[in-house]
This record gives sequence, structure tokens and C-alpha cells, in this order.
Amino acid sequence: MVKVEAKNYTVVVGSNLVMNCNGVINLVGSGLCKQPFRFREGSYGEIFLNCTILDEEGNKVLVLVNNIPKKVMDGYEIEIEENRILLRNKATGEVWLNFSKLGPRNFKLNGILHYPGIKIVATDQHLTVNGMTLSHNTFVNCENLLSIGPGGGIGIG
Repeated sequence: MVKVEAKNYTVVVGSNLVMNCNGVINLVGSGLCKQPFRFREGSYGEIFLNCTILDEEGNKVLVLVNNIPKKVMDGYEIEIEENRILLRNKATGEVWLNFSKLGPRNFKLNGILHYPGIKIVATDQHLTVNGMTLSHNTFVNCENLLSIGPGGGIGIG
């Protein structure tokens, strides 16, 4: 398995297109996971996702390693298909992760994500970060779609 180089992938986050960027989300600060979503390419071109999904209190809802769930919090259900991973809150029906392969080195990442002081909601219509909405934008050759700093500071592109 090799790391997917930034120049080789396209990610749809909400309704926003991220092309040739170094990452999707980058957390900046002491003790934070620097890139909570990491993508790897398998020997046959398949894309593997490594991530940790947290709830509002910082509890681990899902730990995913190479598309394999290592932890799923009670009250959530995960569906894994050949080209899709879906994590849903059983009580509310909310989708907390929707990772779908759209084509070679092209995939979609939606869901509800919590980081210290930040709530991100990505749906097919938009991406909302603490009440700020991004919709139908294209980010090309940027460092990251979002950079999140201590105290909830947000950088875009």
C-alpha cells in the first residue's frame, strides 16, 4: 500500500471539489492528529481510508484502518461495501461518514465531524464549518481544503 500523492486525487467534500491539494483537513496545534483523514492506494488502485471520527465530547465514534473498522461506538452502525463506507447514528439516522469511490483516484467524503471547538457537516449540498457554508467551490493546488488551528481558528484553501 502506498500513500496517494496529492497531485493524483480528487475529493468531493460536500458540494466542493478538492483537486491536487496536499490534504482535505489539517489540524494545527499541540497534541492534535495532523491529518484526521488519510488516504492510501492499494496494489490494484483501490483507495483505503484511515480516520478517527469523534463525537462532540471527543469520544471515538469510529476508528477506521485501511477501510476496516477497529472501533464502532455503541449506538452507531457501519456498512462497508466495495465502493462505499457509511457510518450512521442509529437513533437519529444522521450520516456521520459517507466515503464513496466515484472513480479511479476520485472519491467523495461527507459526514459530521467534530474537532476541538469545531463542527463540520458535509452533505451533497454544502460544507458547513461552525455556521460558515461553502458550496460548489473548486480548490486546486492548495495546501488543504480546511486548516483548523487552536481555539477553532479556520483557514480555507
